[in-house]
Amino acid sequence: MHKVATTFLQRQVFPHFREVNLAILDSTVDELFDGDGPLLISAEQIGGVPWRREGVVGRLHPTDWMQMFRDRLRRVKKVFPNASITLGVRPHLDLIRSLYSQFLKEGGTIGVKGFFSLRGESFLSPQDLRMSKRVQIILDNFDDLFLYTLEDLKVRPGELYDCLLDFTGGTSIGRIGSGGKNSGLDTNP
Repeated sequence: MHKVATTFLQRQVFPHFREVNLAILDSTVDELFDGDGPLLISAEQIGGVPWRREGVVGRLHPTDWMQMFRDRLRRVKKVFPNASITLGVRPHLDLIRSLYSQFLKEGGTIGVKGFFSLRGESFLSPQDLRMSKRVQIILDNFDDLFLYTLEDLKVRPGELYDCLLDFTGGTSIGRIGSGGKNSGLDTNP
């Protein structure tokens, strides 16, 4: 899911899981087949995207983010029918603020009230932010779900890493540095 420190986990935590083969979606196919351990595919894009750039001038247009999430999970199930899924979430207000900041950096020009409204008369639909719906979509397709919050990562990172390691089937974790601030938007196209 977007905006829950996926980049930080991909760069600073998951590479230190021993006996787990990490394949970030942008990775080469070789990583899918190297090693004998469990395969951990970290792909924020599976969660879908809240908007797309369309048209000659490249204007941003909203997507049906929840439907895209549902469709992509169905595709994952076709390829990996017994996959275990990890979903990170954050408080709605923080998520909306972060998405709006990203929207502006990508060239969006509408005001915050036009970007999000609880009445649904906005660029971003309140339905797209229903985490309970996303959880249900996952559980309708897969047996194993590991759900964590951004707060878990901030307050109890070591405990979260241990739980993630256990969930992925890894055997131990190498030393994880602080990694500094997640630069997210500054490094992801």
